[in-house]
Amino acid sequence: MITVLRLLKRISTPFVLGVFVGALAIQASAALKGSAIFSDVVPNSYYDDAVGQLYELGIIKGKTPTTFDPSAFVTRADLAVVAMRLRQELKGNATVALSSSRSSLRSSASSISSSAIASVSSSSSQSYASAGPAGSVRFTSNGFTVTENAGQATVSIARVGGKQGTVSVEYAITAGTAKATDFTASTGTLTFSGNETSKKLTIPVIDNTAMDGDRTVIITLSKPTNGAVLSAPSSVTLIIVDNESINTSSSSGFVPSGPPVNPAGTFVFSASQYTTPENNPTLTVTVQRMGGSTGTTGVNYSIVPGTAYAGVDYSGSNGTLTFAAGEVSKTFTVSIVNNSNVDGSRKATLSLSTPTGGAAVGTPATAEMIIADDETLSFGSGSLKFSSQTYSVARSAGIAYISVSRIGGVTPVAVSFSTIGGSAIPGSQYAATSGVLEFAQNETIKVFPIIVYNNPAMTSSATVNLQITAPTRGSTLGDPSAATLTIQ
Repeated sequence: MITVLRLLKRISTPFVLGVFVGALAIQASAALKGSAIFSDVVPNSYYDDAVGQLYELGIIKGKTPTTFDPSAFVTRADLAVVAMRLRQELKGNATVALSSSRSSLRSSASSISSSAIASVSSSSSQSYASAGPAGSVRFTSNGFTVTENAGQATVSIARVGGKQGTVSVEYAITAGTAKATDFTASTGTLTFSGNETSKKLTIPVIDNTAMDGDRTVIITLSKPTNGAVLSAPSSVTLIIVDNESINTSSSSGFVPSGPPVNPAGTFVFSASQYTTPENNPTLTVTVQRMGGSTGTTGVNYSIVPGTAYAGVDYSGSNGTLTFAAGEVSKTFTVSIVNNSNVDGSRKATLSLSTPTGGAAVGTPATAEMIIADDETLSFGSGSLKFSSQTYSVARSAGIAYISVSRIGGVTPVAVSFSTIGGSAIPGSQYAATSGVLEFAQNETIKVFPIIVYNNPAMTSSATVNLQITAPTRGSTLGDPSAATLTIQ
């Protein structure tokens, strides 16, 4: 071993992981993948399982709670510390802290804290052996952060140490310092099927124009079922970062330029496309008041027929939404007409116009309403599409989550996804990615991540073009099958 340490000076982190997991035949549960913990570990990469196994054994932790830095080099000091921890694990004592002599070795290799293989605290060396075959449920990080203009936060939950059978856990999303005007509180249940090891919670966050500082949301897991247990962390804090404070207090002194904010607000649809099966009695459409919320304002909405017709496919056409002072969101509903005909999907256009009270109409001021034929979709594979035509992410967020929806259908299907250019520079502003999304029986939504880089040289927004292709097992591509991610 000493000879090896002398020879190895700058070798890659994934190479080291493969050597130790493969050559030393570590017998971890393999329930946890590295990509479920660290945002920069590529799912299903050759080192994904190795990172998860070593993390679960308490041998590695990461550069930060959410990043691993797989491209980093490993020093001889790093390698020595990891080898000692592996030796401890192979002796059957992985949960016991290193002896005082080994602690001095760890102290002498303190530089490891800045590498991909960070030092392991006694708390991070916990064993999941007590979880049993059903596993242990926990958050993948000790905390999460989202910029308030991101639209939503995504929180990851992992099932580790076992994956036998179906288990569930309750969650509660409650206010810390945040108010009801900052986020959407909710409670519910997450269900892991047999062999399923990862779940995500999506928390809508609300943008405002006030410089009100960072606010917190508390997310808690409780009441695991069917033999599963909770492990730390089972309660975390989501920080909603005030984008007004960011934009006006840059360390460089740079203040972004742009048109002044309209104090009365600007009206936009919450999405550029709304899709509903025709057997859904109503479609709810959300109109947002962006920028400002001063005074009482209003805006007209209308529905322009396309291949869908009023009185035949839907009822309702025109109306007015009135916003009180401080009110930033309103909805209206469209009644959907169900029939027994196999007549395919039909479309109409939603439109905003004639704002009052000094307000304006922004983008998108039009949106597509799609009524999907339930006779076509009730059986078989369904149609696959992006959940939205546009996505956005703050470069400081580090990662964007892109959702793909299945409309109708119940059988297992798959679809390929990829980034295909745009104005953003791959490798500098984001990590180009591609892969396959597998929809299980009755599963209706899948999410894939895109890593974004907080590049200080980036002074304006940039876009990444996205596409889904090659649907399998009789499924088809819906609209939109192409989308755009804006990095801000």
